[in-house]
Order: sequence, then C-alpha cells, then structure tokens
Amino acid sequence: YERKGWGAFSDLGLSEYCFDARSFDPISVERKTTELLVNSSAYWERVAYASDKLKIARLRLVEKIASFL
Repeated sequence: YERKGWGAFSDLGLSEYCFDARSFDPISVERKTTELLVNSSAYWERVAYASDKLKIARLRLVEKIASFL
C-alpha cells in the first residue's frame, strides 16, 4: 500500500528517499543510491533519531492507555 510507505519514510524524516514507482526519475534514484553508497551516516542518523522519537511516543501512548484501565 503505497501511502503507508510514504508515511513511514516521512515519519523517519526520509521523504527524499521515497520514490513513486509509477513516475520516478531514474537519475534522482541513482543520485540517492550513490549518495548512500558513498556515505550512509546521515541516513542512519535520521533513522536512529526518528526511532528514538517513535519509541518515546509509543511509551507515552501505552502509559495513556494504561491510565484508563
């Protein structure tokens, strides 16, 4: 389900790495691929940062739900 993919990439702060399979620009995909091959640290830093934020949001949600029980 394509919109879920866009949402996931957006939540991770990685929208620039998400391409529409129906209308992508191969040159843009090649540039991003090359960028990742040369240096992927910025990509993985964004993933780690977003992951930490999502973990905190999940814990807050679980606490909120538990408060209703």
